[in-house]
Amino acid sequence: MNVRLTCAACKRPIEQAATGRPRKFCSEGCRRSADLEVRRLDRQLDIPESRLAVDRNWLATIEAGLASGGGTQTKQKAVFDVTRAELRVADLQSRLRLLLDELEAPA
Repeated sequence: MNVRLTCAACKRPIEQAATGRPRKFCSEGCRRSADLEVRRLDRQLDIPESRLAVDRNWLATIEAGLASGGGTQTKQKAVFDVTRAELRVADLQSRLRLLLDELEAPA
């Protein structure tokens, strides 16, 4: 009896044999593609996380009154920059988590 599932990368149906380890990918290309996507998202996450740390430090400096000039506008921009960086990091983490969950889910 064969069980029919879908490829974790391209979502095409794949036939599963009655015995043996269940397949998650329809081809070696799809397996490599999913692996590369995980690596790409991981690399992309490094930049926003670094930027977020810089933006948070800048905001803390402004809030402590240690930054010169700018006043309210500078603080508003710093808050905006932190929020934007937090959203970017959350988006990338969510995409990476979904992909990893799908790849690690039992077939």
